Amino acid sequence: MEQDELIAFVRDNGYPHFTARQLKRFREEKAVEVQIEHPGFGGTTSTYSAESASRALAVCRLLKQKRGRDFHAVRFWLWLEGFSIEVGLLKVSIWNLTPFSSWKEPGTSRERQRAAQALAQKIFNAAWKSVRTNFIRTVLQNFGDEKDQQSREDQQWFLNLATKLLYGITPNEGEGPDFTRDYVSESASQGQLEEPADIFAHGLQTKHIRSLPKDLAGDLQDIA
Repeated sequence: MEQDELIAFVRDNGYPHFTARQLKRFREEKAVEVQIEHPGFGGTTSTYSAESASRALAVCRLLKQKRGRDFHAVRFWLWLEGFSIEVGLLKVSIWNLTPFSSWKEPGTSRERQRAAQALAQKIFNAAWKSVRTNFIRTVLQNFGDEKDQQSREDQQWFLNLATKLLYGITPNEGEGPDFTRDYVSESASQGQLEEPADIFAHGLQTKHIRSLPKDLAGDLQDIA
């Protein structure tokens, strides 16, 4: 299939404004494969397989659904749909889709402390600002009603634990994560160290998970 034929195919299947310029971008982003031939006396000929035509349609659909130009996401979704993506390129795309992958960690402990506290406060404010429920709000509600002052302190304590650990602040550092708050433990003694796993299990309610499925990879792909 030559370039003009592929463009006509895409136009006939729901994308009437598809252009050669868009196809070139798809090739540059390694979302659509092309075979380039050099016929002997200069010049080149670009040919495409039937799979390339299907991939071009899929890329158009994914870009429309995502309402953006994030080709890292496009390559990842192509892979989920069964199209082949070069392993190294797929790893790069997954890494770039990972939250916080572009963060630059502050150099000093004091700077990390300030950044962690600022992030915790930002997350806390955003969780309650939205009129709709969200994941963070659901987690925080496991520590009580936001209208109760003590519950709000518990929620902020939990977020501070999470963001300090995220910034690599250890309990041994000054103002490090405080696991001595007697919240999860049933013990009456105050100041006893809580198990970090118990604190996060309570916040995320992972205690309700009883077992993992046998085909975890398949289930994760279905969820995606």
